Amino acid sequence: MRVRGLGALGVSLMVIGLSLIGIEQAFAQNLPNLRQGMPYPQARAMLLRSGWQAGVTNPMHMEDLQRSLTEWFTSRGFAEATSCMPTGLGHCSTEFFNNRGQKLVVTTSEPMDPSPRVVRWCFNSPRCG
Repeated sequence: MRVRGLGALGVSLMVIGLSLIGIEQAFAQNLPNLRQGMPYPQARAMLLRSGWQAGVTNPMHMEDLQRSLTEWFTSRGFAEATSCMPTGLGHCSTEFFNNRGQKLVVTTSEPMDPSPRVVRWCFNSPRCG
């Protein structure tokens, strides 16, 4: 009888463990269907609706020109802008974090565009910066 009791206990613990895995997966956030060229405000709204948290950067750590581009971007309500390149294509990088602390970096077209667009994104990789 004791063997049966341990067997039932083992099965019960296994069921509880599988249930907890299911709960964790239910709360894991999926990466929304981002597309190159989509308007950044639309991509941002998709991320926030999916439960991603926007990262916020202290602009005091930036050079003056980079700070002015980033401030322009953040003045539009995009506080997650971490950097804007003052030369070349003028891309801006933004950061979001999921509930596991994994980072998503979304790079946009020049912030002075009427509607910045998604250029690329990088998820949870050392290449993301």
